Amino acid sequence: MASRRYENFDLLVESAGDGTFRSRVAASPVGAGASATFAMPFDATGLENLLLKLDPGRSQMRRATADPRPKASTELGGAMFEAVFGEEVLLAWTRSQDATRDAGEGLRLRLQLTDAPEIAGLPWELLFDRRTNSYPAQSERTPLVRYLEVPHPPRPLTVDGPLRILVVLSSPTDLPELDVEAEWRRMQDMLGTRVASGAVQLDRLPSPTTTELAAWLRSHEVHVLHVDGVPAGFAELDCRTDEIELLQFGLMHEFIGQGLGKYFLQWTIDHAWSLSPRRLWLHTCTLDHPNALPNYQKAGFAICKEETKERPPEPV
Repeated sequence: MASRRYENFDLLVESAGDGTFRSRVAASPVGAGASATFAMPFDATGLENLLLKLDPGRSQMRRATADPRPKASTELGGAMFEAVFGEEVLLAWTRSQDATRDAGEGLRLRLQLTDAPEIAGLPWELLFDRRTNSYPAQSERTPLVRYLEVPHPPRPLTVDGPLRILVVLSSPTDLPELDVEAEWRRMQDMLGTRVASGAVQLDRLPSPTTTELAAWLRSHEVHVLHVDGVPAGFAELDCRTDEIELLQFGLMHEFIGQGLGKYFLQWTIDHAWSLSPRRLWLHTCTLDHPNALPNYQKAGFAICKEETKERPPEPV
């Protein structure tokens, strides 16, 4: 099957002051400039309640009734979509979808949230279009990515060996039953060609426990952590000099708070040091997760330099 070609729909979200925000189309197949001003559709309490329904483990309650997550996902995602895609932005999005569909192409939604740190941590992947009863991020025609603009193009990174994916499959008793064997077969079928070519190495954790995960990460190389059918986390190291930089490390929103991060971070650190670098270092900032710096410090990192940079003023 030929690879799909994508056009970009670049949507910048920025703080406008007084609790309001502005979404602006920076680039799209039908041009740039469309914008909308909006306020978040939930107060702090309402938002926290919805996030608890999306992640019941945070409330330490076991569910005996119907799963609350589907309704909470559509309620939160639908309200967020209608807020951000207001006025001219929705028209530009719809026209861009029509244009790329007619051309047999996909439309990649690239969200840039750097200038709206207050809402950057929300699960934007749940944006839900009530008009079509669909999540854009779940369609191969309209993938969603969080886009960070960089002042200089990244240097090419040479990759040595296969991409190693560790799959963790479980079916907790307090959640709807998951057919883990069928999920594993789907993963094998989906990546079979790449596994056969040597581009990907696919492993399954023998037992889905944190103890087993910690033991595996101590003795195996892992680039992507895959839990119950979806990517859970990733790590990227720049090893081109004797000063290794941890370029990217993170967990997907729905896996934060489950105890996976410390094991994955420790494996990343151990793997980096196994390459005998002179130094292992990283950048973090106040736009990162509030627990990022404390977690790095607990893992042994020490602050070696601090900078204060002012963000550019809002356009008048």
